[in-house]
Amino acid sequence: NDIEQLPHPAIFRGLGDIAFELSNYSNARENYHKALLLAEKINHREEQTRALVKMGNIDLIQGNHNRADDLYRRGVTLAKQVDHSW
Repeated sequence: NDIEQLPHPAIFRGLGDIAFELSNYSNARENYHKALLLAEKINHREEQTRALVKMGNIDLIQGNHNRADDLYRRGVTLAKQVDHSW
């Protein structure tokens, strides 16, 4: 099964978190985007939501409020579709 051979999106999310903490926002965004693409491929909505929110946080910090708002709203839509406890 091809899906079983894919890395878990949390790996890229973790790499993104490290880059974010180091204020390397371009690297963080790249890793969050990889996490999002993987999560979409395996239909993991919680990881999709996390990646969207984290990319929104970068946009907020960088003053891209409209893009942050869009990412947050996409995250909220997905979060409503899952039972999340995080």
